[in-house]
Amino acid sequence: MDNFSRSLEVPELSRSDFFGAKIAWPTINSAAAVLADAGSIGCIDLSKVRHMRPYQVAIAAALAEDHHIRGRPLGYQPPDDDSVREHLERLGLPGIVLQQPGDPATTRSTNLPIQVLRGRATESFGWDTTEALIRELEFDLAAGLQASIAEGINEMVLNAASHSDSAIGCVVVGQAFPKTRVLELAILDLGITIRGHLSSHAYPNLTDDAKAIELALTDGVTGTPKGSRNKFGEPNAGQGLASLHTFLAASGGDLSILSGSAIVCRNGQRGQKVHRLRCPPL
Repeated sequence: MDNFSRSLEVPELSRSDFFGAKIAWPTINSAAAVLADAGSIGCIDLSKVRHMRPYQVAIAAALAEDHHIRGRPLGYQPPDDDSVREHLERLGLPGIVLQQPGDPATTRSTNLPIQVLRGRATESFGWDTTEALIRELEFDLAAGLQASIAEGINEMVLNAASHSDSAIGCVVVGQAFPKTRVLELAILDLGITIRGHLSSHAYPNLTDDAKAIELALTDGVTGTPKGSRNKFGEPNAGQGLASLHTFLAASGGDLSILSGSAIVCRNGQRGQKVHRLRCPPL
């Protein structure tokens, strides 16, 4: 039995509520990371999966990218369900579809292909991303709404690029749901976690992932030492996550942040829900 002989089986999550699925996928992600570090995982088994939301696709893509960087190819057992398998093929999930590097994925107009950003995104990235999705909603957005969404996307990508120390950069996946008039975007890295960033300089006594997420959502909080700049030479005001949360709360949107061993979900009407995972943090 060689080092890459074990397979990590992903359970079917379509019957779980949205929050329940959020709990399951980080657990799988952490388990996969632990197995990978031990050199004992070679494949993620998706055969039982019947549905995948953007953040679930992003996790699968991030794991593949991480293995690729470390020179450990990660295979996938494709979903038995034809529609899910075809969905992942269109998105360009490595291991599901055999693509040459640089080949564009052929997606439905309601989906963004998997995008891996190793550095800072272009200034138009957020706008281009929202533009590709909102046209599928078939209704006009309120004045300034698209610009606010685009700014939030750019902020999340910038946070991943400048604070996470993630070898893969970050993965971006998005989908429009015309019937429910919803846009869903996932931005994911495999870096040092929010707690890891904040505790490295400004908050050395911070030990709880949920508290770190809540702290990061507070206006003015940043892990960059006072007077210093981020890796792009820019000052950090600690306003990005706070501004995004304020905007989403006012517009009825959801913000869910998964970091380390915690998930914090916030909604302007339903309030906040916190869950601490019983799994090793990334």
